[in-house]
Parts: sequence; C-alpha cells; structure tokens
Amino acid sequence: MNREFIGNRLRQAREKANLSRDHVTAIKDIGISRTTLQQWEMGQREASLETLAKLAKLYQVSPQWLIFGEGDSTAQAPAPATNPSLEAPAKHVIFDEEFVLIPMYDIEVSAGNGLFSQGVTEPIKHVAYRKDWIKSKGLDPYHLAVVCNNGDSMETTIPNGSCMLINLLKNQAFDGNIYIIRLDDRIFVKRTQWIPTGGLRIISDNPIYEPFDLDKAYLASDDFEVCGEVIEISHIIH
Repeated sequence: MNREFIGNRLRQAREKANLSRDHVTAIKDIGISRTTLQQWEMGQREASLETLAKLAKLYQVSPQWLIFGEGDSTAQAPAPATNPSLEAPAKHVIFDEEFVLIPMYDIEVSAGNGLFSQGVTEPIKHVAYRKDWIKSKGLDPYHLAVVCNNGDSMETTIPNGSCMLINLLKNQAFDGNIYIIRLDDRIFVKRTQWIPTGGLRIISDNPIYEPFDLDKAYLASDDFEVCGEVIEISHIIH
C-alpha cells in the first residue's frame, strides 16, 4: 500500500465528510490521536487495515477506494445472498495485497442449550485470512463471516470461546458436517445427520449431550434455517 496516496484519500474523504481532525480523533471507537491522523494524511505513517475500515465507514466511502484507490469512492460491494440470522457481510469485506479481512460479528453461537439471537448488522472487528488460503478452499470472501462459540457441547472439536469461519453460502445440511443453525430465535453450532424418516438429527460432539431429531414439518417451517457451514476453527483474542 502507498502511504502517500492513502493519506491523500484520507484527507479528501475527511474534508468531504465535513469533519475536522479534532472531530475524528474525539471518537472513541477510532482510538487515535490528532498527531497520528495528521501523520497518516501526510503519508508519514501507515494506518492498520482495521482502522482504515473504520475511517471508511465514518467518512461513508468505499474501503476499496480508500485503501487501494479502486473504483468510485461511494461504490458498494456486490449484493450478498439474504441470510436472516447472520447479516451477510459483503459490504464489510476488505482486501489487502496478501490478505482478506473477514468481518467478525458479535454473535455468540451456543454449543450448549442455545442463546437468544439478537439482530446484528455491523462487525466488531476484522480477522485476516490469506488470499491464497481462501482461494485454495474455493471460498467466496463476500460470503464469509466470523462468529464465536459459547458452550462446551461441541468439545473437543470446538472448544468454548473458539471463533469460527462460516461459509454463508452452504445452507443445505449434509451428513457429518458442522453448521450454524437457527432453531426458532436461537443460534446453535451442531453436527448434522439425515435420518430415514426424512428428518434431521442434531448432534453434539461432546457425548454428555444427547442428540435430538427435527421432523420434516419443522425443517420446512420458518423456525428452522441452516445459516452456514463451519469452515475453520481458531482461538482469537477479542
């Protein structure tokens, strides 16, 4: 990334938004000093991608334009597939030369008895994945999200507090895979298995939790949804 070019766009975007440096640095979520912002705008220092993403949101400009100078400053990302349970994150994805920054949402997915799901539209941070790794997995970065697990029913596969990369395009359950599923207004992470009756068995990897079955009628109702497949599990400090 070229610090001087980014600095020019930072200054242009801030001035277009009618914000002074003092206004920007007074925002706690941005978390920078006036001197630091001035150095970024003058190309003397390099800002982190996560902070640039926050500034792009504040200035109401495209992150791709602000960081790389690509496209129109107000251009939007491709429209994602609709997903009622996890906000589709296409507009929040950021690209670097080597990395894709995938949005992480403040949704604690239950691996126990379930947590009530609240509507979430904005990421709390971004998690970096290498572009070549994303490509090798055949993943579309515009349909990925990171969420965290709360509970022990999927241990030892998914320890309590782990974060999971979710492929939001995978909304059909297959035997043996792990999915984020919605049951009524609660979000779970579970393994699935189809049963001869046409129902779906919901399985916890921790043997102290009994599996339970969902019948065909429930699967066809609005109370059930496969939100996405768990692709990768990691420990992230958040």
